[in-house]
Amino acid sequence: MSGALKWIKANGVTTEAAYPYTAKDGTCKTKTGAYKIGSAKQTTGCTSLTADIQTQPTSVAVDATNWSLYKSGVFSNCAKNLNHGVLAVGWDASNNWIIKNSWGTTWGQQGYITLKTGDTCGVCQEANNAY
Repeated sequence: MSGALKWIKANGVTTEAAYPYTAKDGTCKTKTGAYKIGSAKQTTGCTSLTADIQTQPTSVAVDATNWSLYKSGVFSNCAKNLNHGVLAVGWDASNNWIIKNSWGTTWGQQGYITLKTGDTCGVCQEANNAY
């Protein structure tokens, strides 16, 4: 994730409308864009992640090994062996994390998963944000 943010800082990024996500394996097109970031930072810990999400969605690494059958509810059946990048977008009334995944809207709760509050699936171990 930090490598992707460094690339965006140097090259910019385009909009999803101009380069839509297809959820298919293939060759990426080289496409730079007008939207650039000033800097990127990496943080650790649930307190830092909470602070980052108050400003904007934040890229996080998680252990998604057991996520494939997730449909709904608060999920906690995971270890902390980070193997997947997702977007932390907020929390619910019980302080459970709301996470946007890249597996499409037919997975989970229309593409989202709710993780139990705390460092569930290692969500607080590695967060990356752009400014």
